[in-house]
Amino acid sequence: MYEIHPQGSNHSFHVYCDQEDEGGGWTLLQRRWDGSESFYRGWKAYKEGFGHLEGEHWLGNDKISALTKQGQYLMRVTLEDWSNSTRYAEYSQFYVENEDKMYRVRVGSYYGNAGDSFPNSGSRFSTYDSDYDASMYHCAELRKAGWWYWDCTHANLNGIYYHGGDYEGGWNGHYYVYDGITWLSWKGYFYSLRSVTLKVRPEDFADRF
Repeated sequence: MYEIHPQGSNHSFHVYCDQEDEGGGWTLLQRRWDGSESFYRGWKAYKEGFGHLEGEHWLGNDKISALTKQGQYLMRVTLEDWSNSTRYAEYSQFYVENEDKMYRVRVGSYYGNAGDSFPNSGSRFSTYDSDYDASMYHCAELRKAGWWYWDCTHANLNGIYYHGGDYEGGWNGHYYVYDGITWLSWKGYFYSLRSVTLKVRPEDFADRF
């Protein structure tokens, strides 16, 4: 763990850093791996962050915004299924706006082997008590998570932790209810992944060495 003080921020805070993957330099924003934390939480919890940095956690939207406003960041999603297969997706120009903008996310181009399932650039963050998606339905309630939902989106990385992969969804009369940890373009809606991380590093990280 490291203590950082982003430029322009009033506070320092601790983060977990990955110094192994693709040369290191990654700051974790989120980690799921054992179901020990509930991610079906309200706006305040996602704003401030929750969990334990060495285990399952959400860093906190205020911290993510402060971190990513410093410059150009690459965001990497790593996914693992219940057969120990892995995939990844990277997005350039990752940036999260502040609370006044409902933590709107901005992303650039995609690269990877998991397929592009990240929410549309410009999506606002929603929780069960703060609905800012673009859908006529309340995506955070349907998906049982806080996330950057657009029209209930193709990814649900803060969803319910289902053991074993396949799980049963359902039809509520309007939408298929898939609330697991999903990435549509890899494994589909009704397969809940074993582990997931979201992490960022400066886009020019490799050029610094």
